[in-house]
Amino acid sequence: MTFNCDWHVHTRRSYCGKRNVTIEALVGLMSKKKIRQFAVTDHSTHFYFDATDSIWNPDLVLNPQRLEEKQDKATKAMKKHLSMLRAFSKKGVLTGMEVDITFKGNLVLPSEIKEELDIVIGAVHWLPGLSRENKPPLKQIVKEFLDLTLALLEKRIHILAHPTRVFKRNGLDVPTEVVDPIINAAITNNVALEINSHSKNPDVFFVKRCLDKGAMLSIGTDTHSLEEFGDFSYHRNILNECGIKGDDLKNILFIPEK
Repeated sequence: MTFNCDWHVHTRRSYCGKRNVTIEALVGLMSKKKIRQFAVTDHSTHFYFDATDSIWNPDLVLNPQRLEEKQDKATKAMKKHLSMLRAFSKKGVLTGMEVDITFKGNLVLPSEIKEELDIVIGAVHWLPGLSRENKPPLKQIVKEFLDLTLALLEKRIHILAHPTRVFKRNGLDVPTEVVDPIINAAITNNVALEINSHSKNPDVFFVKRCLDKGAMLSIGTDTHSLEEFGDFSYHRNILNECGIKGDDLKNILFIPEK
């Protein structure tokens, strides 16, 4: 089972990316890693705020007023970034963004930029009031998760990143009751569900349900370091465990339209 495309790759333009992860370095590794095509999908929120800001604080980066104040700054920075990426398009580089959704249900991305992207990856990184230190009642967590995720799936995105990571990141098991609603909504909205090796998410149960229901799957390393780029061992292992053979991949994997 071989993979030669990766639809979720960060560069150092994301503050979580290692400093040596440049577009030049990634392109230079394509032959060695046997990568034919990949999408650079840096965090949209990181274009609104400087690295010195509390970039992982949802009260800051999902605040509608703060986002509105920084919209022009973000748009200019994104345009410059995308222009740079397009210089590598003939080498197999696609333009993308990993985009959060605010607790009000809006994408953290200017609409004019969204229309320029080859790939839009939606992500739920936070839930209101949920952290490792603070756990609202599970019923509330499940409701808020489904409200945000289902809203995100209706925003004309291409891929839902690490679909259930927010639970494990906060020390919780993934509630089984969220699985089918996500998969059903993804199918309805023609959104691929990502197998993400950086987060080791989702698990075998989730992927098997995707296969049973006929959902599209997307391969993403969620690269933050050069070592992660082109490492598809997690994807290979989880699909093998689900009984998928190499010949099956063409029927289940996301392929960009552009």
